[in-house]
Amino acid sequence: MDPWATEYGAALQTGEEPEQSAVEVDPFVETTRWEPITPPQVSLPDSIVFVDGVQRVEARVLADVEDELAYGAFTSVAVGAVRATDQSTAVAEVQVERVLALATRAAAEPVTVPSGSAELRFYPYWSPKPGYLGVAEAIDQRRRELERQLGQTMVEVGGSLVVLDGRLQLFPTPHTAVVGYAKTIHRQYLPPAQAAVLPELAAGQRCPLFTIEQQEPLYSWYVRLAPGRPIDHPLAGLVRLETLAAIGLDKAVQLAEQTTSCLPAFASTPERDPRAPQNLLPIGGLELQLRHFMGDHTWVRRAIESHLYRTAT
Repeated sequence: MDPWATEYGAALQTGEEPEQSAVEVDPFVETTRWEPITPPQVSLPDSIVFVDGVQRVEARVLADVEDELAYGAFTSVAVGAVRATDQSTAVAEVQVERVLALATRAAAEPVTVPSGSAELRFYPYWSPKPGYLGVAEAIDQRRRELERQLGQTMVEVGGSLVVLDGRLQLFPTPHTAVVGYAKTIHRQYLPPAQAAVLPELAAGQRCPLFTIEQQEPLYSWYVRLAPGRPIDHPLAGLVRLETLAAIGLDKAVQLAEQTTSCLPAFASTPERDPRAPQNLLPIGGLELQLRHFMGDHTWVRRAIESHLYRTAT
């Protein structure tokens, strides 16, 4: 079984994206002996900052642009950061942005929607893809950009270790204090001989580092956060982490040892999170806060409908 609740899809989704291009992987950058690694005692960071974002479509719309239908959506996007230390865990920052996502290059001005005593200003972002696939991409790109910007800010204000929920390829410059955290495994990067080691990982163990060759090469590694149930599939509880290869192998190994040592302590449990253990406790708590700050969906949608009605009549 996959232990995640069914409404969240599956933690393992390899083979579902047939158009993925081939990626060159080198599994022997750290060692030629592939076996589970238990990290030695290492100095842990003074604080860990977790950065994540959520998004919500408030209303889907169609526009007539040069006699063609253009797809769009009024969307709320929120990103935030949680700082965890030995003493406490607290939300460090929250940002909410309203996005008018469009699948068209047509120029669009920000749309201001009155909402009670406040105003919601939706800024246009577009994708060249057609239809609602383009709308979804525009939303996703904007959320990731906001996450990247907030991650950069957290590094600059002194985050000892910054964990960005999701892929790292949008981060502009190499930092020894930043890792990407992929809780859903969409792709199997490792050759079969090395991939066979992953089911052998115990909780708190990692695999050796490997490189992913792309425009910005990465070092990556898998970690098992918690033991699975006897009925769970052998890759349950695994996450993949990555850092830019530009930081160098020694610093990447240090990051791998640190993350393998400290992240299992933040693993969620099924009674607290339907995506346990991969949706870490600070991230799950942050998501709840972000959805709160986006405001009530029914209220926001009603404001959009009222605004469109006034402009159309």
